[in-house]
Amino acid sequence: MFSKVPLRLKFLALLLVGVFTVTIATLLVVRRTIDHQVRLEIVGDLQNSVRTFKTFQQEREVTQSHYAELLADLPNIKAQMTTKDVATIQDASKDTWRLSGSDLLVLADSTGNVMAVHAASREVSEAMAQKELARSFPAEASTHWWFLGGHLYEVFLNPIYSGRPPDSQFLGVLAIGYEINQQVAKDVSSIATSEVTFLYGNSVVASTITPADELEFAGKLREVSGPEGLNGRDLQLGNERYLATSVDLTPGAQPSVYLGVLKS
Repeated sequence: MFSKVPLRLKFLALLLVGVFTVTIATLLVVRRTIDHQVRLEIVGDLQNSVRTFKTFQQEREVTQSHYAELLADLPNIKAQMTTKDVATIQDASKDTWRLSGSDLLVLADSTGNVMAVHAASREVSEAMAQKELARSFPAEASTHWWFLGGHLYEVFLNPIYSGRPPDSQFLGVLAIGYEINQQVAKDVSSIATSEVTFLYGNSVVASTITPADELEFAGKLREVSGPEGLNGRDLQLGNERYLATSVDLTPGAQPSVYLGVLKS
């Protein structure tokens, strides 16, 4: 039957098939090229977001470390520590904590024993603070990350001395901490112009993605073997597709604290 079709129609049909095939192939190539270009742009945006956050974080840590140093040098703090009485130090340091604007204030004596704990969260206990301080006390670094009662804090330690060198006496340690909560996540998201998620190990601590997507995100983390596996990975969360990367905020520490950065 096809043999009875006029040659002109046969030629036209073949021409249309050829045009259609070339058009589809061209569209596929164009789409792949556009997808590749968009991906490169998003990767560049992610890298800029990470660099912006790191600059912000470095400046913040310098400021807060200096503030901890100023608090540790207050005459009333030194006077309280010389009493070596837990009840006196706990009660007398309450006003200093309120004025500091921090979410956590811990004072410990020269041997590392906690003498006072003040926290905005009721879940934080002296035993928790003692455990984290014992882990941080021998370290030379002044900045640490503490996980207390389900709350993550960036903590700044500073020694307390009475007198001036060479006659100064080591009285103990002051620690001030700032909780990584939803407001901090929103602030960092605004700075990084991306969705962000703070993780302690594989647990989500604070995030700007929706609660429903948080559960899915945690599941995807397990699939890619933790936050390290996020780098340059495509993630489908709900109806949204993201490109994700991560920043290790505590290199070498276990469990680690990560910042996940996601770009739609």
